[in-house]
Amino acid sequence: MRRLAPLLLLLLAAPALARPVRVFVVNPHLQLRAAETYADYHDQMFALVDASHPRRAELVQAGLPDIAAQLAPRDPSAPAAALLVFPEDVGLVAGLIGSRGALARQVTADTGGSTLAFLALTVAYSAHQRTDIQDDDDAPIAKDGGA
Repeated sequence: MRRLAPLLLLLLAAPALARPVRVFVVNPHLQLRAAETYADYHDQMFALVDASHPRRAELVQAGLPDIAAQLAPRDPSAPAAALLVFPEDVGLVAGLIGSRGALARQVTADTGGSTLAFLALTVAYSAHQRTDIQDDDDAPIAKDGGA
């Protein structure tokens, strides 16, 4: 009977509620000029996946597929769920946005390379980090150790 118990449980188990998902892997050529403002970064990310974006020709290399055209509601046969996967360096570019990333965006291989660029980011964001720490110092401490 012990050998039959797992088989019996398997037969009684409810089927999984799986649903179809369209998956896209996007590996873009990122441009530092898209990190000058939040709007530029937003536009580049959306232009990567939507050929109808008004700045696509300016921000994205030619020949990329139109992912948005393969998603609902533009594609009636597309499943409701979709997953777009971007590489981690998309997040690095996000750290260069705005005035805090201005110096790091100007660094080239000849003027110091990635080491100097990351140092410039560290200095630029350190004032913000110190402010967060000071704000946390004023927060009341829970006696039970919880938040």
